[in-house]
Amino acid sequence: MLNNKTVVSFFLLLTLISCNSEKIEPDKTLSDEIKKHLSTLGLLEKNEKIIKYYSNFEKDKAGSFFTDKRIAHYWIDKQPEKTNISSAFYSDISSLDTNFNVFDFDLPYLTVKKKDSTAFNLYIEGENKAETKKFFEDAIEMWKKMK
Repeated sequence: MLNNKTVVSFFLLLTLISCNSEKIEPDKTLSDEIKKHLSTLGLLEKNEKIIKYYSNFEKDKAGSFFTDKRIAHYWIDKQPEKTNISSAFYSDISSLDTNFNVFDFDLPYLTVKKKDSTAFNLYIEGENKAETKKFFEDAIEMWKKMK
């Protein structure tokens, strides 16, 4: 018979495997259905191109990405008060800061600070630290170019 510690360890391992199943993707690999969903959420305009996209959950419920016009993150929760849909056009961003020093079960993130003093995070985990770093660097480079 399994003890509680074994069951909890197995559950955590299963959770980590499922969270890491998604990869950083370019626009061309995203389905039209997801792009339409992002448009419905107000995060993607008709002629806007996604540069890089990441979701560590179901894509219709959570994701972080940047486009040729903005940076965005969304979390759709069963409890509406926990839902978070955030985006900022490059001209509205005052700074971007990365954080790789996270707890064991947290993902590295990019903090987007807007000129109106609000902020939100993009949570990203590539196949390795270099891929995550590249996502952040590319987002920062796009912001500097487009602001």
